[in-house]
Amino acid sequence: HVPLAQVAKLIPVLEDGDLVLYESVAIILHLLEKTGGASLLPEQGSALRPQFYKWLMWLSTALHANLSLYLHPSKVAASVEAQAEVRDAAEQRVNAQFDRVEEELARHGGAWLLGDTYTAADAYLFTLARWSRGMRRPAASRQQLGAYLQRMIARPAVQRAHAQEHIPQPWV
Repeated sequence: HVPLAQVAKLIPVLEDGDLVLYESVAIILHLLEKTGGASLLPEQGSALRPQFYKWLMWLSTALHANLSLYLHPSKVAASVEAQAEVRDAAEQRVNAQFDRVEEELARHGGAWLLGDTYTAADAYLFTLARWSRGMRRPAASRQQLGAYLQRMIARPAVQRAHAQEHIPQPWV
């Protein structure tokens, strides 16, 4: 059990009654289980379920981690020069990772990360893609990924969330 004072330094954190939960994937899976998340989670036993887990974990451990280094290089480097090196290296890895997503979207030709099935992994990818908007080559600059992000923006739930949270444009 992590003391609440230490958890407060972690982002994101979900407080759900007595439960204090951190780590994006843990929060996503908890909320999907708690709410029945059937519309955002492939059916148990379906061929898409392990693909959903794969992408959710990859988004968290690879793309999210490198975007975090890009956005916050001071967490791992002290000098301005070292921070610039960390940021540049992270941006290169992020670009390669967005290229992988681009290839996946082109390969299956579906509207979403898992083809024609929209899942919570799409919402997570949209958030991560938004974080790249200040990069030299943001996620939205790619053909497939750019179109994907526009489909995300067109979703009424995404528009409501942005309005409710007062998130300014550009969204990607």
